[in-house]
Amino acid sequence: QIMKPMMTLALPALLFATIAQAQTTPPTAAAQISGNPAAAPAGTYELDGRHASVIARISHLGASLSVFRFDKIAGKLDWVPANPSQSKVSVEIQTASITSNVPGFAEELSKAPWLNTAKYSVATFASTAIRTTGPSAGVISGNLTLMGVTKPIQITARLFGAGKNTK
Repeated sequence: QIMKPMMTLALPALLFATIAQAQTTPPTAAAQISGNPAAAPAGTYELDGRHASVIARISHLGASLSVFRFDKIAGKLDWVPANPSQSKVSVEIQTASITSNVPGFAEELSKAPWLNTAKYSVATFASTAIRTTGPSAGVISGNLTLMGVTKPIQITARLFGAGKNTK
């Protein structure tokens, strides 16, 4: 039996967790990381693709979930710490970067009728609202475009830490 193309994408637990401001610090300097969102200066932050992925799950015949990930992503956060609800998040996912620990699974999902990465090489997410639910937690609402279809989704988000990029 073939699975229907039902997919839920869960962006990283909080995009803030992997977004680093384009600042340079000497490699010998210790990173100063804070779990307090208000400690991150206002500005535009870029997703650090070396430390981020998008995790996705699909139903496996209704008996379990198959998990896979997309490794090539880019994104940015326009951060307003004084009023996080005014912040914006956008992410672009290269759909052909799908990987799985099940041999052949990612290759199968890359084809039609699933992701059809030859035709739909990019999936996007753009926030429409950000709501804080705790000191370092929130819900990001937005539009996910996958295979040319745009649908509203909500992402439960958590700040792990923010600080200057030490690369």
